[in-house]
Amino acid sequence: MISPFVLIPSLGQDLYLSALYLFDGVVGNSSSGIIEAPLINIPTLNVGTRQGGRLRFGDVLEAGTSKRSIKNGWNRLIDKIKAPKSQSNKKPNPAMIQMPSNTIIPK
Repeated sequence: MISPFVLIPSLGQDLYLSALYLFDGVVGNSSSGIIEAPLINIPTLNVGTRQGGRLRFGDVLEAGTSKRSIKNGWNRLIDKIKAPKSQSNKKPNPAMIQMPSNTIIPK
């Protein structure tokens, strides 16, 4: 079975912004999850308070840092990803990008 997850230590800014188009969703506590991802209609789960006080540029789900809160947030994110998209809410069709040489694909 091929894993649906890929670990990439660092893409750099340009490749990361291009790679966002390939993601179904974003989970974490990075500013890109509350700014760049929502701008291109990528569902985001922001975990914890690190981004507290910053503007959100779209519909961002929030979760605390407890296992229960993250699990509930994850389930809401999956529901959002699976929900039918309106024409205006679909992701743009990206050009193909080349993955960097430090990409790690789990077995």
